[in-house]
Amino acid sequence: LIALIPVGVFLQYGDSSLLVRAVLGPVRLTLYPRRPAGDRRKARKLRRLQKKRDKLRRKQESRKTDLPVVRKKLSLSELYSLAKPLLELLGQMRRKLLVRELTVQVSFGGPDAARTAICYGRAWALIGAVTPLLENAFRIQNRKIDAVLGSTEDTIQLFLRMEIRMRIGTGFFLALKAGFRVLKTIMQKKKKAVQANGTSSL
Repeated sequence: LIALIPVGVFLQYGDSSLLVRAVLGPVRLTLYPRRPAGDRRKARKLRRLQKKRDKLRRKQESRKTDLPVVRKKLSLSELYSLAKPLLELLGQMRRKLLVRELTVQVSFGGPDAARTAICYGRAWALIGAVTPLLENAFRIQNRKIDAVLGSTEDTIQLFLRMEIRMRIGTGFFLALKAGFRVLKTIMQKKKKAVQANGTSSL
């Protein structure tokens, strides 16, 4: 039952204000803007941060070793081999995500009617090109992408509202699959390194 619970993100932007909420089934938690905390809560948070800083400082002072830390840099091929499973995960995740709502509205305005009309036509051309790409990449339940002519002021206003959801079980399965591929790649790299060292020693 837990695996069937949908989780997601709700995003809304308009009038230079941003609203971000985490969605867990029917529950919605506001992530941004954050609610102002009380003075006591702020004081407790500052005390915890100060304790962590003091603990980290004492830990650093207690270290007496001066040996340089040698870190092996990964090559581009190794980085690509490790990132490839993650890229495949993102590609599989696109069709697993459900976009419950996608509302985009661009409002044009300006005293020059000809310039405003040109911008309006370009906006609709862009909408016509982008909409099929979005529908092929994601599963969109409710979609409304529009461009309108606004006031006579020379402004461009954007309104965006989007809600994306995915089931917990689906996300866990995809993450586990990607983690297994990354672990398999690392084990293969280590095996090749051991074989190379053994061959060079002989």
